[in-house]
Amino acid sequence: MSLFGALNSGVSGLSAQAAAMGVISDNIANSSSHGYKGTVSRFSTLVTSAATNNSYTPGGVNMHPHTLINQQGLIQSTKNSTAAAISGAGFFIVSSVTNPDTTDERVFTRAGDFYADKSGNLRNSAGFYLQGWATDRNGNLLDRAGRPIANTNNSSTADLQTINIQQTALAAETQVVKLGANLNSDQSLYERPALTSNDIGLTNGTETLVGKGTPPLTLNHTMTVKITNSEGNDLNPPVNITTNPLTATTTLNDLVADLNTKLGNNATARVVVREGKASLEIVGNPLSNGVTLTNGAGTPVNSLFGQAGVTSKYTHGDMGAKKVKPHNTLTVNVYDKLGTRHDIKLDVLAVSQNKWAFEMHSQDADRTIHPNGVFQKGFITFNNNGTIKDILDEKGQSRIPKGEGETDASINIKGITWTKTDAGDPGESDIRFDFGKINGNTGLTQNSSGKDKKGNFIYDTYFINQDGASTGDFTGVKIQDDGTVIAAFANGLQRPIYRIAIGTFEAPNELEAATGNVYRETEDSGSFLMRQAGEDGAGKVVPSALEASNVDLATEFTTMIVTQRTYSANSKVITTSDDMLDELLRIKR
Repeated sequence: MSLFGALNSGVSGLSAQAAAMGVISDNIANSSSHGYKGTVSRFSTLVTSAATNNSYTPGGVNMHPHTLINQQGLIQSTKNSTAAAISGAGFFIVSSVTNPDTTDERVFTRAGDFYADKSGNLRNSAGFYLQGWATDRNGNLLDRAGRPIANTNNSSTADLQTINIQQTALAAETQVVKLGANLNSDQSLYERPALTSNDIGLTNGTETLVGKGTPPLTLNHTMTVKITNSEGNDLNPPVNITTNPLTATTTLNDLVADLNTKLGNNATARVVVREGKASLEIVGNPLSNGVTLTNGAGTPVNSLFGQAGVTSKYTHGDMGAKKVKPHNTLTVNVYDKLGTRHDIKLDVLAVSQNKWAFEMHSQDADRTIHPNGVFQKGFITFNNNGTIKDILDEKGQSRIPKGEGETDASINIKGITWTKTDAGDPGESDIRFDFGKINGNTGLTQNSSGKDKKGNFIYDTYFINQDGASTGDFTGVKIQDDGTVIAAFANGLQRPIYRIAIGTFEAPNELEAATGNVYRETEDSGSFLMRQAGEDGAGKVVPSALEASNVDLATEFTTMIVTQRTYSANSKVITTSDDMLDELLRIKR
């Protein structure tokens, strides 16, 4: 009967509007809940049977709640450094378990009011723990075993863990040193000591040699001269002092002429008279070339005529051993794994045009392993425009892979062994010294910078940066927009420790709401994908901020009035239908 149908239709209307009022009440109650997503009521007809031209059977109405999960709420700043909001798509992945494993459920929320509990775990006001990936000191993602993660765009939560910001005091071992300085191209080249003959009683270059000296030189006296470059490589075959052993008429001038003919451009022989005494000197050309001698038996000797003299040779390690004074020294402070500071000195010496010898040494280096504390040596060469051309080892072999354009001009030093101290065993350090780029001018350069007022060559140091630090106490954390959680320490060190994971869905409005302002995935929402913030469609993290509820109170109050009126109208349908039924019953009376 249509009157009973109308009565039932009115009842369904009351029920639908009552449910709609429940939606409104929830929205208003949660208007201050961070990350809350409001729900709207949608209505559809309920048809019990098909209508015809001659009859109509009323059915009623159904109410369908629709949550506006993908609608962004207003982002508001806060003083809480561990709070975060998401600007854009995605959800924080959270768990109700402190240390969840792969079998524990992860749920999703936009409520980022996270704070550290007594154990240092980040949780929000609803008690859910924030999930993310651990990182190494360079911010690279790690799995639970500490291994690098190749792919984060998946639905596997096996690598996620609760973000914990509890940190102890931290020391950072130096791994990279970056240098920016100018080596003065005006610097006079290093002059190796001239190889000078001992006093054999000559006063000028015209006197004969045989019979002079103690013991006296004989007719069969022979000597060979060898010239080496700054890398120690021979520049010519050994040269005899005379074509034949000395003759009775051979003079010092004859010897000089013979030597200059055979030495060519690699060295120069000359007669030097000092205080009435004549001697023979041989110097390298350029001065970085070394002169070594052997006697007739091939045994190295230190002077031209086999008596005590000065060896004319610079060898790597002489600067560290303080046998040769460097043209300039850069001091770099580095730190071992215990946070102990060590001073490394970089000595440089101009040995030829556009070429500098260098040595690295430290008084703290284990001298049984590193003689004189020297642990690295070689050469740095420059182009004519002052940019680095190459870095060579002590034998003159390039350390830099050949390629086009700019490549790193750096030296990877392995196994610097430090002397043990009362603080413990500092072990070994592996440090990369970065001098800029090959063919580039961002690090080490060689340009003219003249002299100061005292006549000293000027060397400019622009920067010396290294990534180590002494021990410092933990002071707090901050969150970056890519979701990286940074720990800060009193020594100025900042270290990435976690990366917040973001979960995204194809149909976020189809998620199932649960207590605590969280959502669960459903068949209609599709499976979630983990993203890094700001990548592959995921929103960016806004640090020290909270997302407000997306409920608009003005809209809710307006909807409430409409709902109330509609509810009253449906009640009128019921009372009117009741009156009509009462009239029908009176017919029988």
